[in-house]
Amino acid sequence: MTPVPRLLATVSVVAAVCATAAADAPSVGEPRFRKVFAFTDIGDDEHAAKLAELNVFAANCCDAGNRPDPEKIERAKRFGIVPYVAFGPFCDSHIQALSPEEARLQAELQGRFVPSEAKGDAGDRGRTDLWRTRHYRLGGEPEPGNAEVYVESIGCFVGTNACAKGAAGLVERLKANPEAKAVCLDYIGYANYRGCRHPDCLRLLEAWLEREGLADTEDNRDRFFEEQIVAYYAALYDAVKAYDPSVVVYAHLFPVFLPDPLYGSRLKLDYCAQTCAWYFRWPAEKVRRYAETVVRGQSERWPFAHGVPFVAYGPWANGIDPDFGKTPEDLDRELRAVLESGAEYLAVHEIDSVVADPAVFAVFRKFCASPSREDGR
Repeated sequence: MTPVPRLLATVSVVAAVCATAAADAPSVGEPRFRKVFAFTDIGDDEHAAKLAELNVFAANCCDAGNRPDPEKIERAKRFGIVPYVAFGPFCDSHIQALSPEEARLQAELQGRFVPSEAKGDAGDRGRTDLWRTRHYRLGGEPEPGNAEVYVESIGCFVGTNACAKGAAGLVERLKANPEAKAVCLDYIGYANYRGCRHPDCLRLLEAWLEREGLADTEDNRDRFFEEQIVAYYAALYDAVKAYDPSVVVYAHLFPVFLPDPLYGSRLKLDYCAQTCAWYFRWPAEKVRRYAETVVRGQSERWPFAHGVPFVAYGPWANGIDPDFGKTPEDLDRELRAVLESGAEYLAVHEIDSVVADPAVFAVFRKFCASPSREDGR
């Protein structure tokens, strides 16, 4: 789900696990992730078996119109995977507005991300050059000094009306999919990573500042737009639990909210996945520090909630910005760092890229498969 792979040409990479990988595998009794949260549709039996082998909790079992797909539901249940419905900003009012400079940058990015089959080799080179020269991070934390926006438009969720519409829309989707026992939330964030510039949202901001007796400063604007994210998640969560308390609600926070990248501990969710390792290699110390914050922070505010470190992997990232690419050895270090933070759960995207690459799958299997599966039982 995050980010949007249809915008990117898949770049094949050759990966090999180091010779000592098997010796480094956790033995029975060593820490492993109890559950893996992924963002994917259920595939054929082979795909479902791979997901089950990694202890993936749930998968999307809807068709393209968000209606139940009986074949997918049957397969998910057979492999012990919970059917979920996916949901994001539910909006029939407006798309998030950007400043003129932000809109110009987004238009340039969209022009460079036309699929290669439409633009030919020149399109591939243009897309690759843009990533390499700017180290564009596609909704994750930008490299220091880089100004970015997300390449796609996102619906606006600011205000009480948007919260009410979102809550009602999510319940309707659950009603249409009675077998779904989980909700996966994504794309609840700002395309410019800070807020919406639409006149309606700016009027809400102005009213909020006046009501709170606050000056119109950047810090206070950031605070307002963060409160809108918190309120939207709360509205969705409360609506789901009022409909069916047994439905599990989890989310990946995306795109990044730059004023407070790890704001997720404020959110009312059963499982909150926050990025601790993006598609492009981060320093090991940062991965560990973020994971510790995510794991510790979530239950401090909500005793029932779990903070879930999110690790991203996509082979296209290695080809587009190879200076920051990830090898299986890098992924091994990242997963070990996350486990050392005390994490019991892991979130992963793109799980389909993981299961498609035997070397990468072997790394995740060491830390995600149950000991009985690791031992072949």
